Amino acid sequence: MILNFSLKKLLSILLIFQFIFLLSSCITESDLNFEKSISVKKDDSTTVSLNYKESIFINDEFSISFEGVNNDSRCPIDVVCVWAGNAEVVLKIRNKNFEKNFILNSYLFPRTIVYDQYEIELTKVLPERKSQIELMQSDYSIHLKIFFNTNKELRKVHMIDSNLDWTMSKDYLKVNSVSLDKNLLSFSLSYSGGCKEHFINVFAYTSIAKSIPPQINLHISHNANNDLCEAYITRKMQFDLSVIKNFLIGYNNVYLNIFSPDGKLVGGSPLLYKY
Repeated sequence: MILNFSLKKLLSILLIFQFIFLLSSCITESDLNFEKSISVKKDDSTTVSLNYKESIFINDEFSISFEGVNNDSRCPIDVVCVWAGNAEVVLKIRNKNFEKNFILNSYLFPRTIVYDQYEIELTKVLPERKSQIELMQSDYSIHLKIFFNTNKELRKVHMIDSNLDWTMSKDYLKVNSVSLDKNLLSFSLSYSGGCKEHFINVFAYTSIAKSIPPQINLHISHNANNDLCEAYITRKMQFDLSVIKNFLIGYNNVYLNIFSPDGKLVGGSPLLYKY
């Protein structure tokens, strides 16, 4: 009787161990890759570091993962170069219903992506290159500065290329007037709403028309945040054009072709921006 009980107990223990072994064999390396998580307060920013294939979850809203480096022409630290070179960093943004790969640059534009009310800037690519060492993808890490903005009335223009078209929102917006004073582009804007915060940005494309003076296209982005209220809101906003001046080094002026969210040229443009 005692022997029979011991055998049953031993069989039960063996079955438990077998179940644990089978369960553990089903767990993959990706299951053990937990995302880091951060909170960013409004009007504040934080800098995060990501290793290759690492992700970070931001304010329980979306995640960004570092997918790798496409091209790395950065000047090696043990060589004298005529320019700094550039690294193309591949990132992926995800939320519940959306997933998209995009590229930010260490030296060229774009260096920043605007996703809803967040500005995400690539600030550093590590390690620095050395002439006799070939870097593997797993060697890389990056620093991202994440700014949670509050849609202030004074904002900056963001440089993008055609691969970042998807970041622009095209909700209805009426442009009442536009003017230019030194580095500030000023708008009077109207839209329906009143119950939610609306996010308005201006994007400048890195491709330029090589006329004399050159021309650059600016597009207004309006994210109404699914605001169904019907109050008619009019607000004034200003955008700092300094990034364009820094982008077009060697020129003293440029024509600004300004487009509303519906793709139509805004009345009064093009404007001649002198600097």
